[in-house]
Amino acid sequence: MRLPHFKYYEWSKDISKEKVSAIIHLLAFLCIFNLLSGNFGVFEPSFQRLIAFLILIGVVVFDLTDKPKHVSISSKDHRNSIYTGAVLLIISFAVLLFTTQRVLWFASVLLTTISIAILLNGLNIKRDETPLIISLSIFYTLFMVFVENIPILWYGIQRFSYIISSAFGFLVDTPMIMGPSVGGLWIVISFLILYTTLVFYTKTVKPFLLTVFFTFILWFIYLFMVRTYPFSDLTEIINSQHILFFLETIPAAIYMAKTLQFGPTMHRVSIKKLNGKTVAALTLIFVSLILLTSFPLGTGEKTGNILFHRENMVANWNKPEYGRYELHTHGMFGFLPDYLNETGYNATVTDQPLSSNLLSNVDTLVVINLDRSYSQKEYNTIWDFVKNGGSLLVLGDHTDLGGIQQPLNNLLKPVGIRFRFDSAMSVKERWESCMQFLNHPITYDVDGDLTGWSVGASLDISNPSSFPVVIGRYAYSDHGNRWNSVESYLGDYLYEYNEEAGDLILVAGAFYGDGKVLVFGDTTTFQNPTLPTSHKFIGNVFKWLNTGCTSTFYLLQKGLALIFLTAGAFLLYHAEESRKKREIMRYIIPIVISASFILSASSTFFTYRGEEIEEQSRIAYLDYSHGEKIDLITYSDTSVTGLSVNLERNNYLPLIFQDFSKERLSNCKILVIIAPTERFTGQEVGFIREFMVKGGLVIVGAGYYERNNVLPLLKPLDLDIENIPLGPTPYKTGSDEEPEFVDAWAVEVGDPVNTDVFYQLEVKNATYGLGKNNTYNIVVFKRYGAGGFLLVGDGQFLYSKNIEMASAHNMGNILFLKNIFDELRWRGVLS
Repeated sequence: MRLPHFKYYEWSKDISKEKVSAIIHLLAFLCIFNLLSGNFGVFEPSFQRLIAFLILIGVVVFDLTDKPKHVSISSKDHRNSIYTGAVLLIISFAVLLFTTQRVLWFASVLLTTISIAILLNGLNIKRDETPLIISLSIFYTLFMVFVENIPILWYGIQRFSYIISSAFGFLVDTPMIMGPSVGGLWIVISFLILYTTLVFYTKTVKPFLLTVFFTFILWFIYLFMVRTYPFSDLTEIINSQHILFFLETIPAAIYMAKTLQFGPTMHRVSIKKLNGKTVAALTLIFVSLILLTSFPLGTGEKTGNILFHRENMVANWNKPEYGRYELHTHGMFGFLPDYLNETGYNATVTDQPLSSNLLSNVDTLVVINLDRSYSQKEYNTIWDFVKNGGSLLVLGDHTDLGGIQQPLNNLLKPVGIRFRFDSAMSVKERWESCMQFLNHPITYDVDGDLTGWSVGASLDISNPSSFPVVIGRYAYSDHGNRWNSVESYLGDYLYEYNEEAGDLILVAGAFYGDGKVLVFGDTTTFQNPTLPTSHKFIGNVFKWLNTGCTSTFYLLQKGLALIFLTAGAFLLYHAEESRKKREIMRYIIPIVISASFILSASSTFFTYRGEEIEEQSRIAYLDYSHGEKIDLITYSDTSVTGLSVNLERNNYLPLIFQDFSKERLSNCKILVIIAPTERFTGQEVGFIREFMVKGGLVIVGAGYYERNNVLPLLKPLDLDIENIPLGPTPYKTGSDEEPEFVDAWAVEVGDPVNTDVFYQLEVKNATYGLGKNNTYNIVVFKRYGAGGFLLVGDGQFLYSKNIEMASAHNMGNILFLKNIFDELRWRGVLS
């Protein structure tokens, strides 16, 4: 791409107001990109995105309120520019605020830069740095897209950071091994992208090299500070990266102050006069980016036969059952095959030795916590199966638990993936905001906080065919302790400077022959208690494993993307265009790039389907689409783990219901709603009533404070929640015979003939001379069609703390729920 030439002068002593403004603008956009990339620490992505949005708003306001420079422009062009710029600005802000994919956030910034440029032209305001900002946005966006879609590039940056930080630690005699997300390399790279942009415009190679040198010197100073300053923990180290950013602004500002010299105002050119070569180049770039960011699904889905091989396995296939309570009795993988069967697969479990005959009709083989190496015959059988198009899923755990490390590593030798003798520990509880997903089908539309990940091993990859998929971005490798056999060789749960910090590989994949391999360093995602929250992730995993995507499809798609992109850039560079038309390329390319990302994301949204649950299955949906006041962290006080386990005891599969829809609702048997903070719409109420007519059961736990949000559901059934607080009840606790409520409210029944009371409280006022006795309903049931509606007048009754926790349980409430399910089976509502 031929870029317009700007005059410059070296080491000038005066700095104009326009130049200061340009420096601030460029650094502001660099800050925005680092915020959207999550490079400033362990903060919620939504918080960093909000800060980036506010900075963008500030830039737009500052630019558009500047004094206009009178440039010749027709009133028609003036209006068209303002209208076009305003529309693009609104679209860009909407994309930034209402999408969840990082690549779309970058696309929104690209659109913002181009909308600002168009608005400035319409308002006769001259901003010489605008082309630089647009180019910086293009280069940074393309770089991050390459990193997220070409895993070997991410891996190379990770290894570079590990090696450089380790070497620096050796030189200063202070051990450290830091990944780019902890050591600040991503911030350094962002400044290198800025300098690359500047050198294209200023042609100042010597200052460029000198600035790069000082950039690395400042990085080393920062690493030394990190190692020597008494930070309290790794989180403080990670959250100190803004210091590095401000340090790096010094050489960046000097470089820009000494080299930038702007030329005359850009001229506007009609895009209708672009020649065929330019159009072909833009088309190639557009197609290449769609190919690069789209999922290579291959030739379609297989039959979906999944075989779990449980021979020599450190785990169990138990399910929760009555008489056995709390965490260690809930079982591990018993419900995983059931879930897969409910989503259209044919999952079976076997203890038989593996043979080609056994695998002849299998699409995916699953091996979990293998504690003894396969025989050579079985080993060859497995890899012949994969080579011929089969898929292999391997799940393991931390610190050689049960002696699984060597057998698993022996199994995975052909693809160069290894379990490390460590525990990958996040710096925040349950990996909140600590994971990074590379662009892959198994991570599509998955919330990083809902993977169910706990404590597992990190992975090493050493084969060109293997690649990282899920990254422990803000985590550390807690080295195992061979002396700690009592606790399965776990380490000390503390970060030490000789342990790898940041960017650990948690999930890795590989292609082998016509088949593929996926390896998880932790099994928690697939276990019974976690399955309700991690089911979307699991669904994506088996979706990808059961597609016909091979290394040929993968490499062809990525290869064509790079070839088309290179060809497009080459054609664009040699396009026979006048200078005016070359300048307009700055306006077209960002739109082309942004449009390709938006189209790619939209096509994936409409064509990629994760789990597909059969109609009227054993699924019990736990609604999370109306702001329910529940915690999705397993076994926390306000979680639904206790309820989930008791649903499992009754042979139902509980799943968190994030996307309310008629289609999904029709595919379950039970819908549970707990203390919603958002009101149900008339359309949703219609769906729920139809669901009950066809045999569905709705369970609502709500108090008076949630009354308004569930009233659309209650009113047609002649039910209501009264403003009569009953508090914790009954007042005698600890009984196995009676349930205990936390925050009970009286339930009003308008049709007592057709409504059954399952629990009521009698207040004996007469005994104390306070008037007549009163009876209040707390739990009621109303039949509706073939199904029914169960209302619990307590928004906290169904929380784990009131039913079953990891190390405590309420027997009275467990039996109360059991009795309700038994009663509803007897009435034919449940089966």
